[in-house]
Amino acid sequence: METAFTSLPLIIVRILVLACLSIIIDACLIKAYLYQSGNNHTKAGEYRDKVYITLM
Repeated sequence: METAFTSLPLIIVRILVLACLSIIIDACLIKAYLYQSGNNHTKAGEYRDKVYITLM
C-alpha cells in the first residue's frame, strides 16, 4: 500500500535525476556543437533548443 507520503520522495528523486541528466546532456550537446561550428554560442543554444523540442 503506497500512501502519498511514501510516493512523494520517489517523485522528488525522479525530478532531481531528470534535472541532472538534462544538465549533463545540455553540456555535452553544447560542447559537441561548439566543436563542430567553431565556437558560436547563439547557434549552440538554437541547436540545443531544437534537440530538446524533438526529445519532448
